[in-house]
Amino acid sequence: MYVFNAGVSCDFRSGTFIPDEGVDSIIADVLEGIEYAVGPVTSKWGKVRAANGHPKPFPLKYVEIGNEQVGPRYSRRYNWFYDAIKKKYPNIELIASMGIGDVNRRTLDSMKKVDIADEHAYKAVNWSLRNYDHFDNYKRGDWDMYVGEYATNGGVGKGNLAAALSDAVYIMSMERNGDLVKMSSYAPLFVNVNDVDWPVNLINFDASKSFARISYYAIKMFNDHRADQNVSTETKLIPAAVKEPLYTGSIGLATWDTKAEYKDIEVIQNGKVVY
Repeated sequence: MYVFNAGVSCDFRSGTFIPDEGVDSIIADVLEGIEYAVGPVTSKWGKVRAANGHPKPFPLKYVEIGNEQVGPRYSRRYNWFYDAIKKKYPNIELIASMGIGDVNRRTLDSMKKVDIADEHAYKAVNWSLRNYDHFDNYKRGDWDMYVGEYATNGGVGKGNLAAALSDAVYIMSMERNGDLVKMSSYAPLFVNVNDVDWPVNLINFDASKSFARISYYAIKMFNDHRADQNVSTETKLIPAAVKEPLYTGSIGLATWDTKAEYKDIEVIQNGKVVY
């Protein structure tokens, strides 16, 4: 996967952007970058790749346009990049960047065509347990999904068993919606223990060793035991059997010292005469 700068910085950082008239030069750079990855050795940049020791093209299948951007400025530029890349490389699948949280339908609706939408999810502990049906509610048929960044990073310190369990449930919800969610990747993946910028990271390392948090092992278990296919199932809920009461009860009528006589008595239950 190749992710490039679309001339708009991350919306959650500076929010700066290159003026529209400068985008053509970025498009040219991107096309050259793709050519370096997949172009034949007879092409300008394929020749450079071969000279760098890799004559065989890289198996580049996905290209993402920007990172964590939404809104009209981004969607307009997305369309420019999409048209230019698809014209030269029609078989490459293009990924639309989204912000953090649910996909932005307003941004997606203003794009000409989206192959894959990239949703980033940083959630508090137990969020995935309460929102197991999160992906169930997404519309099908418009685009596939890539969860490019996800982690349980709220209320878990530097990561603990609760975080791993929450991550596992989130993975299960993605697997449950495998017709929609095609790929996922945890983030941040690596951190140098001598320069920690983010508390919850998957793999820690220094110059001599590395160690993983417990979420790594939860993810590894899912990866080692991936399902080959989804099996359609249907659950029929049978009403619980109502046990007949041991004592059905009775109705009695009485007066003081037998001073009254009863005639033509009826007992009605739910509109039905039962006695």
